[in-house]
Formats: sequence, structure tokens, C-alpha cells
Amino acid sequence: MPKEHVIVLEPNHTGHRMHYARWIASWLRERDMACTLATASDTFGSAEYREVLEREVKVDTFDLGVRRHVGTSRYPLWVINQLRRVLREFPGASVLLPEGDQVVPFLWLLRPRERRRVGVLVMRVPAETGRLFSNPKRAAVKLVARGGKVRVLSPSVPVSSDYQWRGFAAAPDPVEIARAEGCHPEFLPVTDQQSERVWVGVFGAIHARKNVTRVLDAVMSAAPPNRVGFLLAGKVHDGYAVELQGALAKARERGYIVHLENRFLSDVELDSAVASVDVVAAVYSNDAPSGIFGKAVALGTLVVASGTPALAEAIELLGDRALYCPLTDQALTETMRVAVETATVRHRAPLDLAGPDEFVSAFMETIRRQ
Repeated sequence: MPKEHVIVLEPNHTGHRMHYARWIASWLRERDMACTLATASDTFGSAEYREVLEREVKVDTFDLGVRRHVGTSRYPLWVINQLRRVLREFPGASVLLPEGDQVVPFLWLLRPRERRRVGVLVMRVPAETGRLFSNPKRAAVKLVARGGKVRVLSPSVPVSSDYQWRGFAAAPDPVEIARAEGCHPEFLPVTDQQSERVWVGVFGAIHARKNVTRVLDAVMSAAPPNRVGFLLAGKVHDGYAVELQGALAKARERGYIVHLENRFLSDVELDSAVASVDVVAAVYSNDAPSGIFGKAVALGTLVVASGTPALAEAIELLGDRALYCPLTDQALTETMRVAVETATVRHRAPLDLAGPDEFVSAFMETIRRQ
């Protein structure tokens, strides 16, 4: 009897995407199921592919060629065409789309027998507004979700038998710690654990939407140079480099210690960085999920979240392990002052959150219903 075969269709290799592909591939392999990653040609030479996927799990691949129409209204149609191509190429396989936000409204272009073989994850589902047809994306997700073919990504939450988020069946954003508890040597020399200084960190891809300059200004307004230090670890986007360097130079001129690790971090390095600081700052201009929340809370590191009300909703279950404020300079400064004062005084026990197994198990339900 042939193995059950699942295709992970993920054309884009950047950000978190290869992590989701690895979690799915590992889950399938442990259950003696076949997995193929269908992705664009430039994925195979990327650091994300090499560090996150290729070194960790053996997976077959299918080259989709060059990603076309990126950033245009034609891109979702290109993905739909690639989906059709994969369904034809692998007639006995099911297909998972780990980031199907742009594609959901176009799934109806598939034939019913094609849709039955496809499961979609929606990363950012809008909240209910109470107004009919006020949000086309939510309406599209609701329509497709009726057949059980969609899961929305919930924030990191404790393990449950039934994951729900904003009125939809969900898959929990998984928390995976890639280092032994209490062992984070990579950034210990930077953060100097023997001092009384409180370290504030910003991690992952560093771009304008993370408001690093506002974080720096808020912390400098909240505490003197001998009280706080900054650790920024992650690849800086080219378009943000000049602004960021100016802000870092300003902080250093005022006597603050700032360390920038401008490169792609391995999982072990990222988790070590999060564990080595006292406060993780997640100050976002957009309504985006953040795996950093879960990592920080699972490691006992305080989170300061600032931005849209969606962020407040996302950290609600984390209790006093996370502080939220609106994205204003005054509110951010006051919240940072509270964080600096309490981060090293009050112990916050790590919280056990749903991991990759729970995420993939929930997502796989979309292709169990054929």
C-alpha cells in the first residue's frame, strides 16, 4: 500500500515560512508519510532553507520556477496556477498551503474535486466587526471554512483539545525551543548576566514595521544608561539600515550599550538570544502574528507588546508574562519603565504552550476531510 503523500506548497522562503514547512515535514516523516516541498527556485540557495529545513529534515522537493507577479494583484492567481500544476503532477497527493491568505478568495477557481485535496492556513484573519460584508477577507475565509478546508493561525496558547480563534477552527502558532533550558551561551558575553543592567531585545527580521527607533527612544526615556542595554539580533532589511544606524549611533552617543547582530539567526541562536535578555519588545505597526511572544513566555522572559488592539488580544492568555500598551510614545515609555523596574525583580515562570505537533495535527484536519 503506497504511503500517504502530502505536498507543502510554499513558494516564498523568507521569514517564518521554512519553519512551518519543517514542522509539517517532520510530523509526516515520524508517521511514515511522504512529504514534498513545492517552492520557488530561489528557495534552494537561501540561508532559511539551508539552516531551517535542509539540515534538520530530509524532504523531497518540487521546483516551481521563478516566483512571478510578486506584490501585484496577479500573484494569487500565479499561486493558484502552481497549485493546479502540483495537483496534476501528484494526482494521489493532498496539498497544504501554510500561508494561504492571498489565495483564499480564489480557491473557488479550482474544481470541486481539486479543492477536496487542498488544506489552507490563514495567518491573519480579521476580527469580527458586526457589520455585514465590511471585511471581504473574513467573508472569504468564512465561506471556504464551511467545508473544513481552512484553519486560521491562533496566537501561541496552552495545549487544548479544540483550538478556536476569532470564530474559526484554528491551528495554534507553535512554540519550539531549540536549546536546553538554562543553557544559552551564545549571547551571555553580550548581555553580561553579572551586572544589574536590564537587557531589552528585538529579534527576528528587523524592518520599519518593528519600530526599533521608537523602542530605543522609549527605553532611553524610561531608564538611564547604567540601567539598561539593548540587544538587536536578526537580519536588517536594506531599506531600514540607514534609519536604524542613525538611531543606534544616537543611543551610543548618550552612553547606552547597544549590540546589533545583523544576520540570519539559527533556531538555537534565536532562542538563546531571547533567553539572554530580560525584556522582549514587540512593537508592531501591522496586525501580524509573532512567534517571539510564545518563545519569550516559554523561556520566562517578559514581553512588552505595543501596537494595534489585535496585539492585546493575542497576548491576553499570557497573563502577567506580557504587558500591552497602545503605540504612542507616552504609553510605550511608561510601559517600558514598568518593564525595566519589574523584569529582574519578579520571577515569571515559563509557560507550557502548544508546539509543532499540536499545530500540524490541527492543520492536517483540513485534508482529512476529503
